[in-house]
Amino acid sequence: MSQDASERSDTPTTRESLDDARKAMEKAVTNAADLVRYCGRSLVQIPMTFRLYPSEVFAQAGILIRGSGPVIVALVAVLAVQSAVGGHYIFDTPGLNSYAGAIYSVALMRGLVQVVFGWIVAAKIGCGVVAELGSMKINEEVDALEVMGINPVQYLASTRAAAGIIVVPFLFATGLLVEFLAGYVGSVVFMKTVSAGGFFTYLYLFQNFADFAIALTWAFCTGVMCILVATYYGATASGGPVGVGQATARSMVVNLVLISTLAVVFAQVFYGGNANAPIGN
Repeated sequence: MSQDASERSDTPTTRESLDDARKAMEKAVTNAADLVRYCGRSLVQIPMTFRLYPSEVFAQAGILIRGSGPVIVALVAVLAVQSAVGGHYIFDTPGLNSYAGAIYSVALMRGLVQVVFGWIVAAKIGCGVVAELGSMKINEEVDALEVMGINPVQYLASTRAAAGIIVVPFLFATGLLVEFLAGYVGSVVFMKTVSAGGFFTYLYLFQNFADFAIALTWAFCTGVMCILVATYYGATASGGPVGVGQATARSMVVNLVLISTLAVVFAQVFYGGNANAPIGN
C-alpha cells in the first residue's frame, strides 16, 4: 500500500505537466527573441564593420571561399549526377528523354539546390563558426575584446555576416553552373538519356532570368541566415567544451528548421500561383 502511494507521489500531476510545458514554451520564445535581436544587431552594424574592420571582413571571406567553396561545388555536382541517374529512368520509360534537361532548371534550380546549399552552409560554415566563437567565449577571449574597447558583436559576428554577404552569391552562382555542367555530363555523356541539343533546349526553355534572380535571392537569404544563427549560438555558448558542442548542435537544428521554413515561403510566394513554365494548364 505504501509503495503504491510513493509511486503516485512520484508521478507528475496534470498541473505540474502544464507548468513544465508553459516554462519550456516561455524559454523557447525568449531564446527566439534573443536570436532575432542579436541577428538584428549584427546586421545593423555591418556598415560600421566595413569601415572599422575591412581587413577582417575580407579575411573571413577568403576563409569561406577556400574552406567551403570546394565542398559546395563537390556536393552540388554529386546532386546533379544523382539527378541524372534518376531522371534517366523517369523519362526513358515513357519515352520522354528530351525532357531530361528540365530536371536541372525546374526540380533543382527551383528549390532543391537552394535547400542543399543551405544544408552545406549550416553544416560546414555554421558549425565551424559556432565552434570558433564558442571556444573564444569559454576562454574569455570575448571578454578580452570588450576590455580593449572592441565591440565583440561588430568584430566577431558582423564581420562574418558581411563576409557571407560578399561570398554567398558567388558561391551559389558557381554551384549552379557546376550543377548544369555535371547534369550535362551525367545525362548526355554517361547515361546517354538525351542528346546535347535536346539537353540544352529544355534546360533553357524551362528557365529565365527571373528564375535565376529568385534562386540567387533564395540562396543568399538562406546562407546569410545560417551564418547569423551560427554567430548567435557561438557568442552565447557556455559550460566549457561540452557547452560548445551543445551550442553547435542547437545551431544546426535551428538552421535546418529555418532552411525548410524559408524554402516553403519562397516556393509558395514565387511558384505557388504561377509555375512560370511553358506548359499549358
